[in-house]
Amino acid sequence: MLSVTKQQIKELYEEGQKLQALEQDDKALAKYADILDLNANIPEVHFQITRIFLKNDRLDRATTHVKAAATLKPKVVDIWKLWSEVVMTLSDKQELQVFLDALAKAPLEKRVKGDLSTSVAFRGKSRFSIGRLPKARFEAIVNAINVGRFAEAEALAVAELRRFPKIPALYDVLAVSMSSQERYDEALPVSEKGIKMDPGYAEARANYARILVNLGRAPEGIRQCNIALRIAPGMVTALICRSECFKAIKRIDDAVLDLRRAIAINPDADTPPYDLARLLYDERNFFEARDVLLAAKKRGIYPAGYGLLMGLCLAEIGESEEAISEYQKILAKQPNNLLATVRIAEHAQQTGDFDKARSNFKKALKLDPSRGETYRVFLTSQKIPVDDPIVTTLREGFEDVSLAAERRAHFGFALAKVYEDAKEYDKVFKYLHPANKLMREARPSNSESRDRHNQHIEKCLRSVDWSNLELSGSSDYAPIFVTGMPRSGTTLVEQIISSHSTVTSTGELSVITRELIRGMGDGEGRIRLASDVPEAVYRGVAKRYEDYVRRLHPGSDRIVDKSIQTYAWIGPIKRAMPKARFIVVRRDPRDNLLSMYKNVFPENAHTYSYSLTGLAEVYHQFVGWLDMWREMVPDWFYEIQYEDLVSNPEEESRKLIEACGLEWEDACLDFHKSDNRVKTLSLYQVRQPMYKSSTKAWQRYGNELDELLEALGPQYSDAAE
Repeated sequence: MLSVTKQQIKELYEEGQKLQALEQDDKALAKYADILDLNANIPEVHFQITRIFLKNDRLDRATTHVKAAATLKPKVVDIWKLWSEVVMTLSDKQELQVFLDALAKAPLEKRVKGDLSTSVAFRGKSRFSIGRLPKARFEAIVNAINVGRFAEAEALAVAELRRFPKIPALYDVLAVSMSSQERYDEALPVSEKGIKMDPGYAEARANYARILVNLGRAPEGIRQCNIALRIAPGMVTALICRSECFKAIKRIDDAVLDLRRAIAINPDADTPPYDLARLLYDERNFFEARDVLLAAKKRGIYPAGYGLLMGLCLAEIGESEEAISEYQKILAKQPNNLLATVRIAEHAQQTGDFDKARSNFKKALKLDPSRGETYRVFLTSQKIPVDDPIVTTLREGFEDVSLAAERRAHFGFALAKVYEDAKEYDKVFKYLHPANKLMREARPSNSESRDRHNQHIEKCLRSVDWSNLELSGSSDYAPIFVTGMPRSGTTLVEQIISSHSTVTSTGELSVITRELIRGMGDGEGRIRLASDVPEAVYRGVAKRYEDYVRRLHPGSDRIVDKSIQTYAWIGPIKRAMPKARFIVVRRDPRDNLLSMYKNVFPENAHTYSYSLTGLAEVYHQFVGWLDMWREMVPDWFYEIQYEDLVSNPEEESRKLIEACGLEWEDACLDFHKSDNRVKTLSLYQVRQPMYKSSTKAWQRYGNELDELLEALGPQYSDAAE
């Protein structure tokens, strides 16, 4: 039997080598994985797997396998050389020390050990030459870049290149000055020319990578950063740039690791702590973001934007007074700081203090009358007449073609809101259609990619018979998830539930889906078949979610979480937390999607909403998800119709509270008196008693919504009414 196994291994290894030579890396890895299933102690296999993972930027996996190879065959110099290459590419201080400790014990010649130790030493920068160019003139270009005078730097670099056309460093600074002016297409060939002249110029490669990521070529950018780090291990700028590349392709954990590495290498640098805190904040890791900023402050580092970001973090974790204090500290030093003023206004708006919001928004509008976003956010909780002077300003901003598309769009959305409030419905779409067109330009959406992603997720989730799962032994945590399309009434339903004396509102956390995607991921950015996900993953997801919520809301045993996307993940969430309850809010899609079309969502969120056909496509996908779960686990969620709720609030609210497993309390009808902070687009509506005016609003707009009605299907045509 042993000889057969050896023959199998030999054949599999030869097949893997051939596939690797053909650059069919996934197939080669599959062959090597088959070998490790037969015998995990073959160093050659670990060596080849390391090479593939290093080539494909999977540095964590490369590290695991090269360590295994070195442990199994510590006398092979090529293994140690490969490990050193991994260490340089990682530029991680801890992994560097692990390598050096292992190298010190390795049975290798002293000379070899010395060479390897020298090769991995963190140098942080590479050598480059400016030839006969006077140092002062080169420094003048660099200084102009450092202080933001990019056009001046460009002119200086062009002038020097006429005299010294063979100095790579001049091409690098010229490319940086161009890319800093967002002329990435022009900067690209300039940067490439410099690198071709000096392939060992690590700084130029890092700058080239930043151009690539801005051109949508992040994977190429990662490889340029890797080369830069192998030339100059520990280069902080390359780590920061690689983090940007990882973020662009949604490899957030890798992006976070690179910023942590940069901080460990240079704790005094301003940029990495802020970038890391911003990334963590965007991923809704508010506590970690705050802690990163606090650690920077203890080291005496106050990166630009520190106070604003700290205020946002504190507001999200419920420390409202401390958040306002951060903004006020900024205003004490800079009374006309626009963003601090806007943040105070937005916070007042979200907590229902509309008078305070109004005064601060008006101050912000005086500080920068060209910032359309301020007008749009201000008007979400205000109504102004069409003859208000602000409307003239809005029109001027909307018609100013010199403004960026997104800036103009905000003016358009604000104008549409003004005319809708004034019931001049014939003028609403005069601004709404162009505003959405501008947003499509600024925030493009890829429907094909979205469809492929949804199809893959559905395939993965259908691999399990959820109805027959044994759920005993799982978490006892029992959150109530409110889900549905945006603008469908989820905030209203959440407020009704959270008005119950035993329930705490968490707002829209989005934590559970993030944890599931990470736990169910295959490490390559895709979700595994649910049938292949171990039970331990679900237990881990439940624990991390519960720990996060309890840290955010200590002492709250029953919470309601309005996480919009949970309708797609009902099965996995229920497996992680069997006592969880799901409330799915439905609304007439004509009103629902119109409401989305009239609003602006946070950057990178719901980008499909700026297209009527895109809205209809996503609505059909939403219905498809519900049909799937209704087919498999019909008793796992409760559906509530928005129109029924606003027409018959007490009866529907009673049924809703019962579906949550709660006893009825009259306070649930007084949801509008709640002092919960509301951060969604419904922040004004939920401060009012329940009303019916938002039903059948689509009928006001004649044929402006024909494209939407056609995409929704014949059941939603006028004739169907």
